[in-house]
Amino acid sequence: MKAFPYHHAVVADLAWVIKSPSMLNAPLAVFQAAHDGDERLAEWLSVLDSDPLSLKDYLEKNTSSRFLGPYFENLWCFYLEWHPRFELVERNLQVFDQGETIGEFDVLVFDKKRGCHFHQELAVKFYLGQKTNTEKDAGTSQWFGPNRSDRLEKKYTNIMKRQIRLSEHPAAERLLRDKGITSVSHQLVFKGYLFQPYRRPLTLPAYVNEQCEQGVWMEVSAFLDLLENRHFSGGEQRWLVLQKSQWFSRKAFSEKHGGLWLVLETEELPDYLSERRESLPLTVVELYLESGVYIENRRFMLTPSGWENRQV
Repeated sequence: MKAFPYHHAVVADLAWVIKSPSMLNAPLAVFQAAHDGDERLAEWLSVLDSDPLSLKDYLEKNTSSRFLGPYFENLWCFYLEWHPRFELVERNLQVFDQGETIGEFDVLVFDKKRGCHFHQELAVKFYLGQKTNTEKDAGTSQWFGPNRSDRLEKKYTNIMKRQIRLSEHPAAERLLRDKGITSVSHQLVFKGYLFQPYRRPLTLPAYVNEQCEQGVWMEVSAFLDLLENRHFSGGEQRWLVLQKSQWFSRKAFSEKHGGLWLVLETEELPDYLSERRESLPLTVVELYLESGVYIENRRFMLTPSGWENRQV
């Protein structure tokens, strides 16, 4: 997905949520943004970028958490509520059976063009890949969340076997029927980044979209060694250390707006990272300057030493 120099990061994140490629190639309908003309979407985003107050008010009204999942969901629902093709019917609709929570519909949307309801399962995830060395799984790869508490394979299995099939449960059927919904189709809205081991690219699982957003990962000590040996060089090269809230959109901003971001020279980066080893993993973006615009070139996830060997 090509970056565009939006003035407001929240608008850039909205564009990324809408237009970035799906992480999964699932054997069911993966939602593709229904642009009834890219010009209209581009115009809408441009208008928002000139005055993002309505978007910011929507996020403030609907956000009860600073986590990335709710932020992603709110941006997606803002898009659905704008698009004339869709009617956002329900969000975060919980299903109970005999007092027990059995699941939740992330989003129920009515597609006016198709004349049907969809249950959209939403997810935004970030995974780092490593080769599997066990004899049983030799030659395959596993993909872990930055803190190794989440695995892509486990998330995929849970979505396909349980979450996306929620409407098949009798209690869910009764709930939908009470709301006048007699049938629903399924769609996945699953975005994020996969980080390949530096210079050791892995074969992606068959259910992963090869066009999904990707970066590279390495231990911070190895990254600092590359900096010391001047592996990264370029007259206009700069670096940007991202807060977790900034992990979505690819970064692009005009040089005159560089002061709004923590842009570092290559020589400044080692000290900055060394002082923040307790904050690892960290996401660092390599920027280059083109015609007065800083543009993201590569994205690195830097981990503590021994990250691969930590117990899951």
